[in-house]
Amino acid sequence: MNQPSTPRRHHAAALAALSLGLSAGGSAWAADQAPSKAPAPLSATERAQHQAAFQAYTDAWASPSDGLRLQRLTDSLAAGMTYQDASVRAEGVAGVNAMIAGFQHQSPGVTLKLDDLLLWADHGLAKWSMMDPKGALMMHGFDAITYDAAGHIKGIVGFFDIPAQRAAPR
Repeated sequence: MNQPSTPRRHHAAALAALSLGLSAGGSAWAADQAPSKAPAPLSATERAQHQAAFQAYTDAWASPSDGLRLQRLTDSLAAGMTYQDASVRAEGVAGVNAMIAGFQHQSPGVTLKLDDLLLWADHGLAKWSMMDPKGALMMHGFDAITYDAAGHIKGIVGFFDIPAQRAAPR
């Protein structure tokens, strides 16, 4: 069997340790913390709830009315949720609703399309496309998502696939 080079094996071990520490909700560097067991895979019901919540959130960006947008957000977001990207932070359903309303006012007809959604335990990673009013691709983006126990979104960290957010090439 082909073994990865020593530095690569160390990177894999470091990433695994970081992942375990972060999934336990604590510091990945706490020396006194024993690694915890990975959460059980999502049930089909939980997976469907998480997917439906993120789809409703994505659909809110293209809602034709303020009432429908607010309903989609109320259905999908936890009350105290937070949204953060490079340019804005919003808190709660009202804050996210105001953020999206401002975006819709500045960019009428621009929509988001969910391209892919990866789910694990209470986490998600979404890839989406921003489309202009004629349906042409403007850019891609990614959202790191956390869900509460009821399947509502409690946190989103957004990334835009633009040069300013790309890591420097090695």
